Amino acid sequence: MAGVGAVLETCHGPEVWRMGKGLRASFWVDRQVGRLVDKYIAVSHAAERHLVENKRVPKNKIRVIHNGRELDRFAPANAQRRRAATRAALGLGDEPVILTMARLDDQKGHRHLIDALAILAARRPNLVTLLAGEGPLEDSLRAQCARLDIADRVRFLGYRRDVPEILEAADIVVLPSLYEGLPLVAIEALAAGRPMVATEVDGTPEVVIHEKTGLLVPPANPAALAAAIERLLNNPSLASRLASDGRKFVNENFAVQRQIEQTAALYSELTGMRREGEAA
Repeated sequence: MAGVGAVLETCHGPEVWRMGKGLRASFWVDRQVGRLVDKYIAVSHAAERHLVENKRVPKNKIRVIHNGRELDRFAPANAQRRRAATRAALGLGDEPVILTMARLDDQKGHRHLIDALAILAARRPNLVTLLAGEGPLEDSLRAQCARLDIADRVRFLGYRRDVPEILEAADIVVLPSLYEGLPLVAIEALAAGRPMVATEVDGTPEVVIHEKTGLLVPPANPAALAAAIERLLNNPSLASRLASDGRKFVNENFAVQRQIEQTAALYSELTGMRREGEAA
């Protein structure tokens, strides 16, 4: 009615918060409104499946366009020098360091990672974990660390803007999420050449491919998470191969320019279809 040329909706993944909530969980409203949507962008094939299976969107109305990042930011020429400087600023020496970058809420699975760290504590007494991010669960996560007697090994960094530098300081990046759309942190970590351990949920396996660009484990499984982390710590050559292959993979598939070009092409396609419809 307002004369808008086309209506495009982007789906980032399942709306888990709606599950079990009556009408909202049925997606009935979404289906009615969806009749007015010309095309959907799904940021992953997992998001596409959600649209088809749960919202009953016709597959021909969906275009998968993966998220992209400015990958050059995460591969600076002086990475080794910056790694040393960032580690020194964080009070780190040569000890192994794992990093999780995510807001501190239940979706991101920090409590399962902390349980995994407790499993590793006796065998890896010098392992340090950095948690970059803020959120409502910080107090409970700190309490969990204290209860498990690993508070001195887990550092809460809060909100950080220096993401490339923090990535350079880490030896392994861990993403213990319970659900995801297409995780940007996985793209960034692999672009920085960091080996990854992640949970096999939704769009994550489209970036972290098991045994090829990282290691995948079931969600909410601290024992599996601990085993995968220890496997990389014990096998530097495997960690190096996964990091190298992962960096190559994201450079080929997740550059932001690729996302921009695909999105612009879809906009052009939609406006052209609308003009043809009006002419008819």
